[in-house]
Amino acid sequence: MVTGPRPPAGAPTAEPRAVPPPPGPPEPAAAPAGGERRPAAPDLPAAVGAPAAEPGPYRVREQGGPGDRDRRGAAPAAPPAPPEAGRSGPGAESGAEPGGAAELAEIERIAASVPDPEMPMLTLEDLGILRAVRRGGDGRPVVEVTPTYSGCPAMDAIREDVRGRLAAHGHTGAEVRTVLSPPWSTDLITEEGRRKLAEHGIAPPTGRAPAAGAVMVPLSVRCPRCGSTRTRELSRFGSTACRALRVCDACREPFDHVKPL
Repeated sequence: MVTGPRPPAGAPTAEPRAVPPPPGPPEPAAAPAGGERRPAAPDLPAAVGAPAAEPGPYRVREQGGPGDRDRRGAAPAAPPAPPEAGRSGPGAESGAEPGGAAELAEIERIAASVPDPEMPMLTLEDLGILRAVRRGGDGRPVVEVTPTYSGCPAMDAIREDVRGRLAAHGHTGAEVRTVLSPPWSTDLITEEGRRKLAEHGIAPPTGRAPAAGAVMVPLSVRCPRCGSTRTRELSRFGSTACRALRVCDACREPFDHVKPL
């Protein structure tokens, strides 16, 4: 052991100095009056795939975590509007209000576009047999059609075709009625219908329907193929009861002629 020199006898000795203790952890700051101070809440990461919140007109209170705080949240989406009352089906997009005039006009347009089963180049509107579309006593739409003559075999097919076309457009409750008065006349065939007949090789009716007590005068029928008036009747009945069979002496071609009624 090594020791230093000893002080001489009678020399004053130095008093020991106090050594300060080593520094320790800092003391926490004093809490303010009225409650305990909490550390600031850390920002929580958003969930993967969650949409970012957009500012909205209200505030959301976050509770249950360290450092309760307020944040602005997105306004909730408005609930979808309830569907409007009315009919459903393919015809619902047309905008026709059930029971109104717009629905009847739509039904008339659909029924008018149905082709005639015996002369499919003509529609019911071209032929003039669609008489009216109205509201029945029970509130259902009623479509009225008139046959070209009493006992026309095409009427059953016409009624079925009209009902099927209306059902395809969402009008499943429509009724199709046959009315006989006033009777149909070839005068009701439209000019567009007459043009279509001639284009398909059928001579349209000539003249007007005879009035009561009128004297019948035979008129020449123009050939729909060559335009000649040198034609004659071969048979009073052609492919249907409302048509006669004629032949042209110029081009020698037979053709149907819609008989004037």
